[in-house]
Amino acid sequence: MKRITFIDSERTNRVLDFSEKLTNAATVDLAWSLYSNALAQLGAKSAVYGFFPKTVGRSIASEVVAMSSHPEEFNTLYLDQGYIDHDPFAQYALTEDQRPISWQDPRAGKYRTEKSEFFQNSLRDFGMDYGVTIPVRDASNWKLGGTGVCFEASNDKEGDEIVARATPFVESAAMLFHSRVQEGDMMRQFFPLSVREKECLLWIAAGLTNKEIAFKLSLSDKTVELHIKNAAKRLNARNRAHAVSRALGSVAQIGV
Repeated sequence: MKRITFIDSERTNRVLDFSEKLTNAATVDLAWSLYSNALAQLGAKSAVYGFFPKTVGRSIASEVVAMSSHPEEFNTLYLDQGYIDHDPFAQYALTEDQRPISWQDPRAGKYRTEKSEFFQNSLRDFGMDYGVTIPVRDASNWKLGGTGVCFEASNDKEGDEIVARATPFVESAAMLFHSRVQEGDMMRQFFPLSVREKECLLWIAAGLTNKEIAFKLSLSDKTVELHIKNAAKRLNARNRAHAVSRALGSVAQIGV
């Protein structure tokens, strides 16, 4: 039997320790706290994580479910005012390329929009010049995601070195975190729908009309319509198709 030698035993032990703690985390908030703390121990300044349907509708901002430890003013700009759509690294996370990308990487130019310059100037204003974005995926293939982790450095050379040194652990931790929060018990915390609301969305996904769903569930047409409207409101969805798209990762965990 060949002996396995780890190139970086310290990183391996750190990943294993993080994985064990994450497995035992019972809530999304605790999982996020563990992830944030693990990054902080590595020297990270702040981080953001988000996921969205594989087929994004109008914009990432209208679809994303996100958590962030970035400054609140930056979060307002980035998430509430929609500048995530002009973040070239968020756009990169939508592509098939799943490799980490440094915030100094010139490849990001390919994903710039007319407002990206303002966005990147804002990064500098908040002291967020250096970092790495990790695209993440899950087994369902319904959702895309990514995490952006910011580091502090005094110049480009130092920033590049810090990011390069941190990236292997950040990539492992990001994938473990994403995998954990996409599990059914966690997804139900993101989308606290009633059983009936989940059932209605599942049957919509299967192609049934309101009348057919009503027959299946022994409900009136009006009651089904109410459940669907309530689900869409809880999910901040524009319509029934959007509600299904946002909730599919969660509702697929229950049976029909």
